Amino acid sequence: MVEVRAERASTTETVAIVVVTFNRADLLGRMLDGLAALETRPDTVIVVDNASTDHTQEVLRRDDLPLQVLTSPDNVGGAGGFHLGVRTAFEQGYDRIWLMDDDVVPAPDCLTVLMAQ
Repeated sequence: MVEVRAERASTTETVAIVVVTFNRADLLGRMLDGLAALETRPDTVIVVDNASTDHTQEVLRRDDLPLQVLTSPDNVGGAGGFHLGVRTAFEQGYDRIWLMDDDVVPAPDCLTVLMAQ
């Protein structure tokens, strides 16, 4: 059997991470801390706030990530939020879009591994 290894097509590919949140500020804060600790930095992190009424906006006031915050006036649900975030990333021309839930913390090498594929 011959092993075929795909090499990354370009070292200049851009990546946007899209996160949707609703009233889970504490979980979102831990997830954003995880993104800030990634060894490969994303080009942008688009957070869609689905009309949160907790302290989400405070959690999003940070300068250690290239954050874009889209605040929906209504809760459009997870699918609606991801649609808005993916459309925004696509329109801005990012090569790759990584969808992430607000309740996970990625391993520091996670984006490095993903971008190598």
